[in-house]
Amino acid sequence: MKKLFFSLLLLNVGLVPAIAQDHPYPELQILYADAEYEKLVAKADKTSLKFPNDPIPLIYLSMGLHSISQTEKAQEEMYANAWKESVNKAGAAIKLDNKQGKGLLKDGYYKDYIVALEIEIYEYFNNELGGWYQNKGLSKAQLDKDVKLRDKMYGELSKASGFASSFVKLAPQMAFYNKYLEGAIKFYSNDKVNATAKWKEASDLILAVKKENDAIKKANAVPKAKQKSYKDKPDTIIGFENWYDAEKKMFVHSALLSANALKLANKLPEQQKIMKIVEELIVGDAVLSEFFTDEKNRLGL
Repeated sequence: MKKLFFSLLLLNVGLVPAIAQDHPYPELQILYADAEYEKLVAKADKTSLKFPNDPIPLIYLSMGLHSISQTEKAQEEMYANAWKESVNKAGAAIKLDNKQGKGLLKDGYYKDYIVALEIEIYEYFNNELGGWYQNKGLSKAQLDKDVKLRDKMYGELSKASGFASSFVKLAPQMAFYNKYLEGAIKFYSNDKVNATAKWKEASDLILAVKKENDAIKKANAVPKAKQKSYKDKPDTIIGFENWYDAEKKMFVHSALLSANALKLANKLPEQQKIMKIVEELIVGDAVLSEFFTDEKNRLGL
């Protein structure tokens, strides 16, 4: 895997904090601050088993594994999957934190780490799509004549899909749109049967999320004065304004890739629904609106 300068994103901008006396796991904090990553992984792993309901040891385990993945140690068999496991452990920590509703990972350097990891995954995702963007105008017949190019492009699409799935582990609120993206990538890879199946999964997930969000609205008893603005929000997206920047960017990019594939597949109602949701969500966000326009033009939508 091509290394990105993760340290420039994170480690050199204050992730390692001053040693706090009231830290719940001071040994983990010290091991991380001292760059004793192998010891950190071993200790955090044991601690996470001892305290299975606490996301903090899991996030330290992720941080230790990710740090190892950026070194020569990643070439050793023991740490061959360190990067992948770092994402898995971060996802498990986030899932646990969300379930408990304590928000332990929403502040400080835990949040900084998650944000930087999301940026890294998005860059991997975007990089893998480069070949497809260059050759997306080629027909299946043309690609079949150049098997090497075809296999390379389909392989890169598959890797991009894998990075998108990794991203969703950190941002589970995007699960249904990832299904749309998986369908799009299947479609771009000329696997139209499985593309349709993925789009069906996405639609089913959206119905489930809408039902859940309707229950939340009812439970919260939204005041009449706020009902209009609240109801105007897309049924499947709540709290988009609080998403991290990389999550918003990944969402917009994935949605546009999906909309483009649905358009090519002549599934215009679904395509228009996605475009409407994205356009509503980015209103008032100049940076995201510019990104939306650039990617839309890039795709020829």
